[in-house]
Amino acid sequence: MSDRGRKTLQRLKNDFVFHAARGVFWLAGRIPLKYGLPLGAALGGFAWRVLRRDRETSRLHLRVAFPEWTEAEREAVGCESFRNLGRSLFELFHFDELLATIDSPAPYVRWIGHEHMDEVMKRGRGGVHVTGHLDNFELMGAWSARRGDMLHEIVRSVYDQRIDRLLNDHRKRFGYIPLSRGGQELVADIAQVFQSNGWLGILMDQDTRVRGVFADWFGRPAWTPSGPAYLCCQAGIDAVVTTIHRDERGGHTIVTSPPLPRPQTGDLKTDVQLYTEMFNRELCNRIRQHPTQWVWMHRRWKTRPPGEAPRKNPAPLPERPHRLVRWAERLLAPAACALSWEAADRLGARLGRAWRRLRPSHAKTVRANLARCFPELDDAARRRLARESFGELGRAWVNLLRHSRMDNRFFAECVTLEGQDRLDAALAQGRGVILATAEWAAGDVALWKLAALGYALHLPARRFKNPRLNDRLVWIRRAHGVESYGEKRAALPVVHALRRNETAAMVLDRPASAGRTVEAKLFGETLAVSSAVARLAARNGCVLLTAHAQRTGPQTWRAVIGEPLAPPENETAAQYTQRVISAIEQTIRQTPEQWLGLHHR
Repeated sequence: MSDRGRKTLQRLKNDFVFHAARGVFWLAGRIPLKYGLPLGAALGGFAWRVLRRDRETSRLHLRVAFPEWTEAEREAVGCESFRNLGRSLFELFHFDELLATIDSPAPYVRWIGHEHMDEVMKRGRGGVHVTGHLDNFELMGAWSARRGDMLHEIVRSVYDQRIDRLLNDHRKRFGYIPLSRGGQELVADIAQVFQSNGWLGILMDQDTRVRGVFADWFGRPAWTPSGPAYLCCQAGIDAVVTTIHRDERGGHTIVTSPPLPRPQTGDLKTDVQLYTEMFNRELCNRIRQHPTQWVWMHRRWKTRPPGEAPRKNPAPLPERPHRLVRWAERLLAPAACALSWEAADRLGARLGRAWRRLRPSHAKTVRANLARCFPELDDAARRRLARESFGELGRAWVNLLRHSRMDNRFFAECVTLEGQDRLDAALAQGRGVILATAEWAAGDVALWKLAALGYALHLPARRFKNPRLNDRLVWIRRAHGVESYGEKRAALPVVHALRRNETAAMVLDRPASAGRTVEAKLFGETLAVSSAVARLAARNGCVLLTAHAQRTGPQTWRAVIGEPLAPPENETAAQYTQRVISAIEQTIRQTPEQWLGLHHR
């Protein structure tokens, strides 16, 4: 799509969101609050069920914050937090009605600790409200302004200026003035607030792209805005922590803490860090008291400290559901399983050849690889070989969709195994076996055959960009008895498997993506191949066998275990790896059309 087309779509999307927001504003303001609150709770509960990504994020964050809770407790809190957001939405458009109760005997909002604010105001230098996204924080701002506090709130601008203006006009109408974060006049506006002995409200409980520090949040470091602490320590301003929570009686309670004492270590950077930690500690305590009223769908631990290992991330980004892949599989798998093997074979060949026409760049890669690997062939032979190679690729796709039809009877009748005695003799030595192989279209079927015979198999597999596809392939292989790992995480499981005298299938015809490598030549081309095979054979004495797989007909396959390769004695890792690669090259030359390496090199 052209840039102009993308801009048009974005403008249409923004227009739709803006007019939808105006419609929600208009509708919510006309629904009586007594009906709006239960309706908002119902909408929030519906959102909990529909918004899968936000739901999974909430569950993950609750697991980090409250590891001692049961899953049922976290589920209830997460759902209630969505319901509370729905209630707050309807309250937002009934501020006139709610603020009218401020002087009544039963106000909609009670305020505990307002005397601490009066104490700060007597000093004449203004103050900072440190708060977070608990409950209806917009109502807290409007209530404070109606009580007579001169309140300015730092807000983040929305991507659409019209929606931004709509929200800010609503805030100004009820007396609390928004100051847009990142605006050119922000520093001057903040200085004016303090000179006027006013209050500055700052929500600092989210991971945003502002200057900050890593401070403790529920026991884990989280990127936290350091602006409130810097203002207070640099200008000598007092700060209070003020939050609001919904009461069981139906209203709200605002709680303001006494001014938090500023650290005075003599180093501004240290003072800012300690004061930010103090703010976070107080906010976390408030959230622990009312966990159903915080926004758990926000990725609070998104930014990580430099150099932190990925495994230490307390809340990694939930994987996208990849609905398109899942729906495609659900639609196609039953249809593929209903075909006969002959029809499935023809369908796979047609799909592969159609892919060749739809992806000319892919076809160009295959032609270039054929020219490099088989220079002795003429153009007609290469075209035929390329056409057959794409057909085998399509057949491999269809076989994955039909994997549920491949049971023990299927493997006994349709897949033959040559060289099983060599594998048994290698395993009898008790030091584990490495099957050195290439990317074969029938590779998975051959491994599943070995697993069906009772061999424990482990496969360091190539990872694709689509996480859904990776997860599905791991599941399919595991369902057939083959443990599969990403190459970057395979080292330890493979070593342990070999020590248990099990079998590891290692694909060596592609550049290694992790670990130590050595240079080897395959079809005259230099590859950076993993040196793990040579190291394992030399140190652990593992037996190394070559293996390859072939499709011999619409419903027949053949797996071949080759002769064992002599262990490295006076060879370097590069020399031994080259010997293994040369043996693999000989198997590829037997049936080059079934070698998927042509598609990836």
